[in-house]
Amino acid sequence: MAALLLCACEVPFSIQFRAGSPDAASAAAPDDAGPRPDASEPGDAGTTLDATAAPDTGPSLPWGSYAASLAIPECPSPALELLVDTASDELDGGETITEGPQAGAFLSLREALWIAANVSGPKTIRFSSSVFPVTTPATIELSNDLRSPVTLVETCIDGRDRGVVIRWQPSGATNVVLPWNLTDSYQLGLTLLNIPHEQSVVRSQIAGCRLDTDGWTLAAQGARPWIINMHDDALLGPGNVVAAPIRVYAGATPAQIRGSFFGFDPLTRVNLVDLGGSTRPLDIRAGLIAEDNVFAVADLNGSLLGEAEVTFRNNFFGVDRASIPLPGTRAGISLQSGTGVVTPHVVLGPGNVIRAVASAISISRTLVTITQNSVTGNETGIAFVGTPPVAAPVVAAADEAGISGSCVATGTIELFVDAGDQGELYLASTPCDAAGGFRVSVDFYEYRAKGQNLTATLTDSTGSTSPFSQPFPL
Repeated sequence: MAALLLCACEVPFSIQFRAGSPDAASAAAPDDAGPRPDASEPGDAGTTLDATAAPDTGPSLPWGSYAASLAIPECPSPALELLVDTASDELDGGETITEGPQAGAFLSLREALWIAANVSGPKTIRFSSSVFPVTTPATIELSNDLRSPVTLVETCIDGRDRGVVIRWQPSGATNVVLPWNLTDSYQLGLTLLNIPHEQSVVRSQIAGCRLDTDGWTLAAQGARPWIINMHDDALLGPGNVVAAPIRVYAGATPAQIRGSFFGFDPLTRVNLVDLGGSTRPLDIRAGLIAEDNVFAVADLNGSLLGEAEVTFRNNFFGVDRASIPLPGTRAGISLQSGTGVVTPHVVLGPGNVIRAVASAISISRTLVTITQNSVTGNETGIAFVGTPPVAAPVVAAADEAGISGSCVATGTIELFVDAGDQGELYLASTPCDAAGGFRVSVDFYEYRAKGQNLTATLTDSTGSTSPFSQPFPL
């Protein structure tokens, strides 16, 4: 098996808080358990959805309001709607409960979970605004004396526009209450603390959730190796804050992680890694598409199974979406090889932004395609442990006839503009022949006036990409 390891490199940086937007905090919606009029129409559970995350808006915005601002679906039209109206953890109707009246005077989250597990068809669990106001969240303390259902099917747990914190008893307790698994379901707008074991997620979406953090501090992490186990077209995002490892395990279609934050909270701008959070956010063992995420850490590891393809595109390393450097520890990307008959393909790009880290991209394996990213202002750009699989091309000339140079292997040249020896701005691509080199007509004169350099990479016929070339002054 080929192992994938992305490793974090520490770079100190002072914390920069951005101005909050108190006017953006929406008022709590009434307890009608119905759809919000400005919400998008729901899709079927497991459908790929728009993962565009809301902009960072500052610590004054309540988390439930932030989650409600994200481009995520309304819950599918339910056959059964349940309204949790107490923060107490109780199970008056027992584990066979099938309707609200069996729960007594109040409906707890645990009772709602058991009803959802025992009733077929789509279910929606919402939370009372009077008990869970968005501006002052209420915490549900899950006792180890009561069980939760193993799996929820076609269930939407919706904490948007509410203040809902769910905290398990510390994992050292005698009877650990495990989190519920999700199949064809949604989990939205919750803060989950002290998660004792991984949640198995199958054809389901988790969005707008804080996982093992309240944005300021870390939860008790316990001994579990990861908190989410993604299977078969699972979608994580948008808008999650992840402070503990996620495992991408198996599935006929790639899992997707979109618009989320690893080791960094977009509202508080706290670096969770510096508080002791996990430096290995992803354990990748199957196909994955990771897009539009912000990584304070990128120490990703795992043994890729079969011919899995892993794609990281349009992500941010070392900076947020506004190109503001993240506070504290920041990391680039490192890929480490393993053993195995099949070598999976890893694609870094297009559109990743890697800035202000020690090592932008470090590789010790083949079949890594690096394409059309913005890599600049780092101590090193693309570096290999040992001999690169293909040597860097040479940029020989840049004049009225175009940009020309040579390569040691037939493949594709990508040209960049940078103030140094990396690649901030992608300029163009062109074929290169080992015998004849390359020439391409590109308008680069505006960059000459700015004193910029040209750099280039070569990706050969196997899909392996070289380091950056030596810079060619314009």
